[in-house]
Amino acid sequence: MKNEQYTALLKEMYPGIDIVPVEKYISPQATIRHECKSCGMHWFDKPYNLINKADTILGHVCNDSIFNRIGNNGYTTHSKHSFKHSEETDKLANAVLLVEVGYSIEEVAEYLEIKPTVLLRWVNHVGIVPKNKLKRNSEVKTTKQIEDYNTRKKRQEIREMLKLAREVSWLLENKVKKEAENTTEDNTSNS
Repeated sequence: MKNEQYTALLKEMYPGIDIVPVEKYISPQATIRHECKSCGMHWFDKPYNLINKADTILGHVCNDSIFNRIGNNGYTTHSKHSFKHSEETDKLANAVLLVEVGYSIEEVAEYLEIKPTVLLRWVNHVGIVPKNKLKRNSEVKTTKQIEDYNTRKKRQEIREMLKLAREVSWLLENKVKKEAENTTEDNTSNS
């Protein structure tokens, strides 16, 4: 997709609002800078969010950032559970974005010291399907470890092929020797 195609999609998704990418479109998941000519707002976002999530909290609303919207989008809070607006809302918005890019709810909740149930509620509300991440005790192999494994596997296959080739050579040599012995025996018995 080119910048022109992406800009056309933005115009289609946001009729009456003039959103343009300030940076060159790379891919749907690459975060780039955008500008709304209607309200003058500048922000970084993934093209995927602006196109596919236009009708959710991740879509653009003139003069309002996601950090302001996420704290009061459909949920009321009681005074004893109220958030310190700016700090807690920013923390929750960042947590939702971390889950969106692939971190597990448990990891994010523990790291940002948020209750997992609260984070899960907001993730579901925003419409994000959490990706399944590896369990804590599972091993993540590095590229070097995978390359080392593949190299060892190839070497083992080569060793097995060489062993097989030696066996075939030995069998052929024995066959030639037996044929030679049979030929000499036939020659001596015929003489």
